[in-house]
Amino acid sequence: MLDFIAVPLGWIIKVCYSLVDNYFLALLLFAIVMQILLLYFSIKQQKNSVQQAKLAPKTAAIRKKYAGRNDAQTQQKMQIARQALALVERGTTLFLDSSTTVYQLARILPTDMDLTVITNSIRVGALMTQKKIRTYILGGLLNDGFYSTGGTYAVEMAKQLRVDVMFFSANALTYEGEIMDFSENEARLRQEIIARSERT
Repeated sequence: MLDFIAVPLGWIIKVCYSLVDNYFLALLLFAIVMQILLLYFSIKQQKNSVQQAKLAPKTAAIRKKYAGRNDAQTQQKMQIARQALALVERGTTLFLDSSTTVYQLARILPTDMDLTVITNSIRVGALMTQKKIRTYILGGLLNDGFYSTGGTYAVEMAKQLRVDVMFFSANALTYEGEIMDFSENEARLRQEIIARSERT
């Protein structure tokens, strides 16, 4: 398992022994060689640290410049979420996708309306559990970096559903109404849920 380390080290010891023909001196020479190698990597790491330190002010300036943009986007998403909340009625079954806009809606869902939530979002599912709202999570392939499920299994499960209101956001819609997104798995699932929903 550790051959990729043991083999080169063994080769270095062998070379050291062939040079001095003495085990003690070979080990001493091996230790010196290893110190030289470690010194090389240490100097390289220090150079990287110096470069990062030089870039730190520029990075901080960029973050400061665009800090307000994230705040503005969050406020816009909260406004959308509040408007969407008006569509939620007592006893309805909702589908909440894994988008950050819909997550804002999940945060403000009331806990006293006998709601049922269906989602493919791990984050939404965890939040609904905390809020004691009845929740079903679609299984399927876990989408890397999105904390959500999708793929064939999720689509097949979606075909068995009946949803009163579906909430989702996407990057774009075609003229034919097809959802365009970074994740093909997400887009396919959303398209299927739309077909099973009374309102979207």
